[in-house]
Formats: sequence, structure tokens, C-alpha cells
Amino acid sequence: GPDGALYGADWVQGFPMTGKGRVFKVSDPVMSKTPLVLETKQLLAEGFSGRTPEDLIRLLEHADLRVRQGSQFALVSRGPPVLPLLENAVASGPLSRRLHALWALRQLGRPQAIVGLVQDPEPELRAQAVRVLGDLSGQGAVRVLTAMIEDPDLRVRGFAMTALGKAGRLRALEPALRFLRENGADPFLRHAAVMALVEGGDAGALMKAAVGRTSEERLGILLALRRLKATEIAGFLADPDP
Repeated sequence: GPDGALYGADWVQGFPMTGKGRVFKVSDPVMSKTPLVLETKQLLAEGFSGRTPEDLIRLLEHADLRVRQGSQFALVSRGPPVLPLLENAVASGPLSRRLHALWALRQLGRPQAIVGLVQDPEPELRAQAVRVLGDLSGQGAVRVLTAMIEDPDLRVRGFAMTALGKAGRLRALEPALRFLRENGADPFLRHAAVMALVEGGDAGALMKAAVGRTSEERLGILLALRRLKATEIAGFLADPDP
């Protein structure tokens, strides 16, 4: 809650519903009077629509997620006039400000403004940048994302693979299979490649590509076919890998 307390709901005995319920509140009377809690409570009560763009940019650094998000959405509601401020905020400064500026630029439909962030030294910025680039189409996005599936950070690598599937569709087939070959032992990275293969949506192409592949590649294709509800999946009943 805005008072710094933690609230929980208990419906008593689960289902079927008993018609009873309880709300638990866990709080620290000392913490509830700290400057940060008092400031957060005031900011949430006042709202964000009446604040200047500069003030909203500053609040993207606030410790409380609700304040940061409220400021982000308020900036987005101002439209194109705040683009220079957001582009400046995403370029440097505290990580929270840069991330919320990046997400705001995505909401405003300006993913081109964050292409350069795929080379940023901060891994989380690279991760969020490639996620946004998945919403772009065209050879440029595919080229950038294909390079990013080799990123040294595994989280960036996984997001880049999923984004490449969205941006490239069938053009992601070979990169996804190579990704499975190199990263298929990691279930999270395998899932990223599976989702990229699903975006292509061509069960016939996946079955044709499965011939002569490694177990990691075939498993990724199998899981993609399952999501596509493709009857071709029956072909794997005779696979040499149990």
C-alpha cells in the first residue's frame, strides 16, 4: 500500500467459497513515517497529470515502481512534444530512468530511437532494447537481432532470439536452429528459440528442417510443432533419441 504496509487477502479454506474473508496487514510503525514512504504516499495521492515533463523525467528515478510507472504513463500522454526529453533520458543516467524512458518511447511508437541501445554496456538495457526491436519489421531489425543472439549476456541472448522470430518470421528459422544447437541445453534459451520458430508458423518447413539435425535442434522443432498443433509432430515417434 502507499503507506508502506503489506496487505494480503485470505478467503478462508479456499474453494468452495465460504462467504468469509480476511485482510491481513503487516506494517512497521517506524518505517511508515520515513521520508520515502511519506513522499511516496503524497505523490500517489496527488497524481501525475499536473506535473511538468521535467518533473516527470526526474520521477523516473524514484525508488517506488508505482511512482515511476505513473510518471512514465503521464509522459506518454503528452505525446510527441516530450520525445526530446525521453531520448535524452534514455541515453544516460540512472538505470531506472533509462529503462522507463525506453518503455515510454516504445509506447509512443518510436522504437527506432532505441536501436543504438543494443550496444550499451548495461545488459538490461540491451535486453529491453532487443525486446522492443522485435516489434519492428524489415531487414534492418532482422540484421541487428541476428547479431544480438550472440550477445555475451544470456538474458539478452534469449530476448533477442524471441524478438528475431517476431521480426523475421521464417527468416529466423536457421538462426533459431543454430541457437538451439549452441544453447539448447538451457530450458529458458530453448524456449526463446521455440517461440521464434512458432512465429514462422510453417510446420512443413520445420519438418523439412529437422532432417539431419542434432537432438537439441529436433527437440526445439518438436516443441514448436506442439504449439502449432501440427499433426506432423507424429513423425517424431520414430526419432532415434528416446
